[in-house]
Amino acid sequence: MSYAIWKFKLLTRDRQHVLMPAGAEILSAHAQFEDVVIWARVNVDEPVVVKREIQVLATGEETDWPHLRFIGTVLLEGGNLVLHVFERLGKQPV
Repeated sequence: MSYAIWKFKLLTRDRQHVLMPAGAEILSAHAQFEDVVIWARVNVDEPVVVKREIQVLATGEETDWPHLRFIGTVLLEGGNLVLHVFERLGKQPV
């Protein structure tokens, strides 16, 4: 098995799906050139690709997802826009 760190660009707000190899370990979220990105350690030999559910929230914004794993906080626009990146765990309520 071979492992590498891959970068995935996110939308600045909203819920979104990110496709990555099964078993990927999301490491962190940061700003890069005014984009929100996450980095993950992936097995480059993994043939199965899965959808990971990510939510980006501004400070004070509410969510109805009850089980979230914090990935990181991102500062954009010189620190005027503060975004918090989470991965959804479990199932979304109906």
